[in-house]
Amino acid sequence: RCQAPGCTARSRLQVHHLHYRSHQGGDEEWNKLSLCDFHHREGEHGELAHCWGRAPLDVYWRLGCEELATWYRNERQLEQGELAGVDELRPENPDMDELESMNEFRTESGDE
Repeated sequence: RCQAPGCTARSRLQVHHLHYRSHQGGDEEWNKLSLCDFHHREGEHGELAHCWGRAPLDVYWRLGCEELATWYRNERQLEQGELAGVDELRPENPDMDELESMNEFRTESGDE
């Protein structure tokens, strides 16, 4: 099914690379999500969503435009107090070292 938070679509699914292939992202399992046509085209490659992290269980999501966004970690909506530093964790073009350091930050903060 679509892995965008709250979406239950099970058809018209597409593979999305968290670290874009055009930025030397690979086909490793941690780099791929299944997204429905809408969340892939209008969300991630439009302006209505952005996701980053390591699939399948360590993905951050911004849903909605930047100014009105709702933030998620996987399927769980993040509360205002949990947002400190989340946007700074978002790499434009992450590499493995950046992704590993993101995981270390979350472990140190007690969020596993």
